[in-house]
Amino acid sequence: MELFIGPEPAAIRVGQLWLSNHSLTLCIQDTPSKLYLTIPTLAVVEALDDLPYASLETDMTGDDNDLVFTAKVPGTTGNSLTIALVDPEEETAEESIDVTDPDIIVTLRSVSSVLSTAAQVKAALEADEDAMALIGVEFAADNDGTGVVTELSETALAGGGVDGLVEETQQAIIKQLRKAGIIS
Repeated sequence: MELFIGPEPAAIRVGQLWLSNHSLTLCIQDTPSKLYLTIPTLAVVEALDDLPYASLETDMTGDDNDLVFTAKVPGTTGNSLTIALVDPEEETAEESIDVTDPDIIVTLRSVSSVLSTAAQVKAALEADEDAMALIGVEFAADNDGTGVVTELSETALAGGGVDGLVEETQQAIIKQLRKAGIIS
């Protein structure tokens, strides 16, 4: 059984599941028209709450300049998000953010070299609605954000997963179908 997390996929087929707004939907018929079974269950909510969030912790040269980026959506979806910190190689007065889901590119402030601190990068990201819809950003442990960041090539977040969710979801569906008398 295939599981999607987030909005309904464009081409869902019979037997596929997706989670959205803490409800579980199963496609049980796709011809002549689609038929879905939607089940809001405590088991699904609890399983979703236990999903790990994808994240990325930088390890830049220098002090007090590391950041932690964390996906806003739990599970594997966040693993496709990327972060890049780019030296514009020309004078720029402030940091700028370009979000093309799933890529987040931060163009750093520069005169003859990068001048952006971790705190300035964090503030620029937090001021960007599109970026904040995808990720959260914090200072890494023992970092106060006062250090100048370095370039970071496009790097994907990692660690988001669905360990055990598919099995728990299948069990929750079967339990609900039996409770409703649809199956025995």
